[in-house]
Parts: sequence; structure tokens; C-alpha cells
Amino acid sequence: MGVNTYPNDDVPVIQEKNSEEFSKRDLSLTLKMTGAGAQDGTSGVSSEKNFSLKKAAFTLAEVLITLGIIGVVAAMTLPSIITDYQKKVTIKKLRTTYNILNNAIEMAKTEYGTDVNYWDMPDTNDQQILSNYFAEHYMLPYLKVVRDCKNGSICRFYGYSTVREFVLSNGTIVLVNVSGVGKNVQNVRTLIYIYINGKVKNVNYARDRFLVELGGGAGSLGLDKNKFWPYRYGSSNCEIHKNIGNNTACNKTSTYKERCFALIMCEGWKIPDDYPW
Repeated sequence: MGVNTYPNDDVPVIQEKNSEEFSKRDLSLTLKMTGAGAQDGTSGVSSEKNFSLKKAAFTLAEVLITLGIIGVVAAMTLPSIITDYQKKVTIKKLRTTYNILNNAIEMAKTEYGTDVNYWDMPDTNDQQILSNYFAEHYMLPYLKVVRDCKNGSICRFYGYSTVREFVLSNGTIVLVNVSGVGKNVQNVRTLIYIYINGKVKNVNYARDRFLVELGGGAGSLGLDKNKFWPYRYGSSNCEIHKNIGNNTACNKTSTYKERCFALIMCEGWKIPDDYPW
């Protein structure tokens, strides 16, 4: 058989041309995918790839909706978080001040005896004299006081000269109010008003002002009469402090809320959910 021949090696030349065309196509496709050689003079990702990224991003409407949802959730939860924090701060400062006052009484016992009922008092019913005497003998020498307002002539926080006013180092204002007929402590009633936020005007009686009493008042708990207790604290029934039926009760309709400290202590140094905050 005869063998076909191709003059001038035409077949290899055709193969080389085809190979060259394929290489150009591959290079063109590569350049198109990478964005190199773009006609707009830019480099980097091609317009096709940019379009793909834009589809994966959030739209302005989606971002605004998300921010709106976050705002609504924050508006619902933030007030509760702030209130819980304020309650914790109130309990901490109230408890600290309460302990400070009772520590002063304990130190006074080392000088005047362990039974406060027999501590001397002036033989008078003058409330100003009684309040000053108790404060000057049994409290002030054992407290860290940054401001003493004898007879209210300097501070006049309360507005009456019948109480003794002073400011503790933690910023609490203390008013000592002693009434009755003197000779000794058991013949008088000693009330201590404590304003834990350092103000006595325009106060919230359930948050800013609290009342303690030497001996605590009558009750069924058999309290130690030789220390301060929350006003009218003396019952394991916490509900009585809410529903006593007068203006000392710790509820929203009461005027003075003087039993709120007793309620807090009765609840184990906690502010209950129905507290008139």
C-alpha cells in the first residue's frame, strides 16, 4: 500500500495552530475570572464577582429592621436591669449604714454598760435637749462623721431644731429624734431617720429614707432591746408591714411608708416584687 504524504509538514503546523488557539481561550477565560485586563482600567475582582458579593450582603432595609428589633428588645429589658441594680445598691447602703449605727451602740456599751435602758438621760421632756444628749453621748463619739449640725443651726436638713442632724462618712444623713421624759433611756423613745442618698427633701420614702428605733418597738420576736431595729420590726409575718392599715405601711397607697425597712429585713434583706419602689 502507498503511504499518504503531506508536503511541508502541514499536519504538525495545523496541530500547533489549534493548540495555540486553545491556550488563548484558556488565558482569556482566566483573565475574565480574575478581573485582570479589565477594559475599565480597574484591577481586582471582576464585575461578575462583584455582582455575586453584592447579592450576599445585607440590604439597608434588612439592617434597619435588625436595628429596630434590637432597639425594641433593649427598651423592654433595660429598665428592668436598671431597677434591679438600683435595688441592690439600696440594700447594700442601707445594710452598711444600719451596721454602722449598731456598732456605735456596741462601742458605747463598753463605757456605759450593756443595758441601754439604764443609760442616763436629762430629766426633761425637752425634745431638743434629749436628742442632743443621746447623739453626743451614745452615738457621735463612735461614728465617722463628716458634718455635725447641732440644733440644725448649720445644716437644717429637716427644718426642725428638735432633732440632731449629722452626716456619716458614707454620705448618709442621720436625724436623731428622742422624745419622752428623761432620767434614763427606758423612759424615752429614740428614733433614727437615715437618708441613705444624702438628701431629706423631695425624697421617696421607700427608697431614700428609712427609720430605725432603739429596741425596735413592741413585737413577738423577743428582740434585743439593746440595739437598733427597723421601725416596728417585731413579727415574722412580713405581710403585716404591707397591710397594717395606716400611713406607716409599706405599700403604694401609704403616705410615709415607715415600715419598709422592717419589710426588707423580714424578707431576708430583699426587696419583694410588690415593693412600692
